[in-house]
Amino acid sequence: MPAKVALQDTLTGLVFMNEKKCKVCKKAFNQFNSLQVVCDPKCALKHARTKEKERVNKLKAKQKDDVKSLLTRKNYMDKAQSAFNGYIRTRDLVEPCISCRTYSQDVQYHAGHFRTTKSQSGLRFHPMNCWKQCASCNNHLSGNILKYRVNLLKKLGQKWMDFLEKDYSPCHLNIEQLERLAVIYRKKKRLYERRFR
Repeated sequence: MPAKVALQDTLTGLVFMNEKKCKVCKKAFNQFNSLQVVCDPKCALKHARTKEKERVNKLKAKQKDDVKSLLTRKNYMDKAQSAFNGYIRTRDLVEPCISCRTYSQDVQYHAGHFRTTKSQSGLRFHPMNCWKQCASCNNHLSGNILKYRVNLLKKLGQKWMDFLEKDYSPCHLNIEQLERLAVIYRKKKRLYERRFR
């Protein structure tokens, strides 16, 4: 490989290194020193901004990995449950409360489970076990289960009620499954949001 030969400008007396390609615009230019990688100040500014973006992106990725490593299974369960509840509220946006049949806009609505997540964790993320329910029925009346059951039976029929009222073994989802559930239900929620626009 030939050695670099310094060139001297006869008019200005400046010494240039060999020709190099600019990292930004890809034009050939003569280097003033061996560390110069761009041809002019405009390209230098663009190059500096690009390098800064790369540095920030690496830092964000590292922070994201650090935060992800601190998350527990419970954190992932909460994220999946939040995504699922958001999907249920969006799916049932035009429906009344499953228990008291209220349509009021002044009420906060929850995603109320027919079979509770503590008693039947296997049905926690099953969309037929969870319906839009007003906060009064869900929190203050412990789900208002008697009216919930009557209205759910009218809505789904006896076949689904038999399915929901069976006893299921506890469901132990791992972190990957919980992440996947969160992604799936966020996508489903967006589909319903587009539908109701």
